[in-house]
Amino acid sequence: MRSIVGLLVFLGLPSVAASALAVLITASKPLTLTELSNRTGYAKSHLSTHLRYLARTGLVEYIRKHGRAFYRARKDALLNLIHKHLKELKQHLDYINTEIKDTELSSLLNSLHNELSKIIHNFENNAQQG
Repeated sequence: MRSIVGLLVFLGLPSVAASALAVLITASKPLTLTELSNRTGYAKSHLSTHLRYLARTGLVEYIRKHGRAFYRARKDALLNLIHKHLKELKQHLDYINTEIKDTELSSLLNSLHNELSKIIHNFENNAQQG
């Protein structure tokens, strides 16, 4: 699960929010705040602040069932966040490649840009089909 947390932190989430979301991503069912607290080791009061943040960003869904509150990861929102960061990386490669005078480095960055373009294209095609 550390690799999921690492990815989420890399994508810009605070570590507590990343930990909670990683637990929700790997859970087979929606979890209560108590269950999340037990699995992450964070206090419920600390987690609730981060869960509100995750809900505002659309990464977590809040569900009321039988008078109890449950949280579930919105996997589509996570994929959209990853897609957004891939597109931003590609855009940065576009910009820096115009400023680099070293042809070898420019060529390597251009190859990376092309591969990233293919990944983004495939991602978008799969999203449209699913």
